[in-house]
Amino acid sequence: MAHRYGVVMTNGDKGTTGRLSWPVTVILGLVPVAAFGTWFYGFGVLLTPIVSDTGWQEASLSSAYGASSLLGGILGVLAGRISEKWGTPIVFAFTGVVSIVGSWLVASTTSEFRFSVGVALVAGVVAAAGYYSLVHSSIARIIPDDRRRAITINTFFGAFASVIFLPAIAWLIGEMGWRDTMRVTGIVTGMVFILAAILITDRGNETDASTPRFGRILLDSFKEARLRRLLFAGVCGAFAMSVLVLYQVPAMVDDGLALATASAFAGARGFLQLGGRIPIPWLGRTIGDSQTMRLSLVGVALSLVMLPQAGTIGIAVMFIVVAGFAIGAYSTIENIVGSGLVDSLRVGTFLGMYALVRGIGFSVGPTISGVVTDITESRTPALLVAAGFAVVAVVLIPTDARETS
Repeated sequence: MAHRYGVVMTNGDKGTTGRLSWPVTVILGLVPVAAFGTWFYGFGVLLTPIVSDTGWQEASLSSAYGASSLLGGILGVLAGRISEKWGTPIVFAFTGVVSIVGSWLVASTTSEFRFSVGVALVAGVVAAAGYYSLVHSSIARIIPDDRRRAITINTFFGAFASVIFLPAIAWLIGEMGWRDTMRVTGIVTGMVFILAAILITDRGNETDASTPRFGRILLDSFKEARLRRLLFAGVCGAFAMSVLVLYQVPAMVDDGLALATASAFAGARGFLQLGGRIPIPWLGRTIGDSQTMRLSLVGVALSLVMLPQAGTIGIAVMFIVVAGFAIGAYSTIENIVGSGLVDSLRVGTFLGMYALVRGIGFSVGPTISGVVTDITESRTPALLVAAGFAVVAVVLIPTDARETS
């Protein structure tokens, strides 16, 4: 057994194989925990206190949240290219600085416009580097033979993002207000990225000469019916997911739960995502990956329908169980289905494209929902619209080749 660049090399029946060392495994796990916990999940907890304190329009704040997802998808493609050429540490280091400095500046402004633009920029950079697309591509490049196990472990870490950050953010708001809370979480996230930049020794690699050009992969992805359907399903599914994540805490508060209680329930929902991830291999073998993805989206739709009634403990418990399992399964199965539709030479770029179109869905969802909420003065219509998008995604999901053989 030997250690090389954060990889433990072992000799076995199948020859020499590598797996990530535990320090690298942990820090790569903490990257999505911090990125998802502070912005993807945590901004929903900040939403009501910000509106109450400043009088700013919820539509502009939710639009900034949505724009960050779109920007994260666009920057994610760039981050992936930089990572492939110069290595992941440079991306992580830059993101760490942006998180610390940017969060401090955003939290200090008294302008609604500057705040919204700042949120979109800072959260977009964090999303590009900290969400699963870049992290998982780095894992696959470092240890291609053990990538499935390592990526699965990484998603288990990610399930704790809302468990840790939602109650913590709610408590910090009560102790120091939303502005200082944003500064603290920005510093914490930035330090995680900087530590990852120090520990991760992925220096990139040379592109295989046989790998198709990016433009060709882009064109083929829209020409091939199955790939095109999955991309559109990704937009619709992301629309539904973004509204569910953004409004889970505010909707429960509207229904009568205290902010701390609603945040605790949302945090528990995040922990229950583990329950949705554990049976993925068995479900894939039993009913197929595409059917598993459809089933998870049905759960997302049911969760959105339940959320307007989650003002009682009983309904809230039912909501977090269904939503937890559904989101956990959906966020894991997406890349499995996508990788089953393309060959190994296209998988990295195609999954990057899928992350980009998901960013479009995550951008449009909160924007439309914020407008609908402002017009109707209720979050229920927006939640029902989002449930409809989840159903559309169920219909669009293609069947992979293994399920038709």
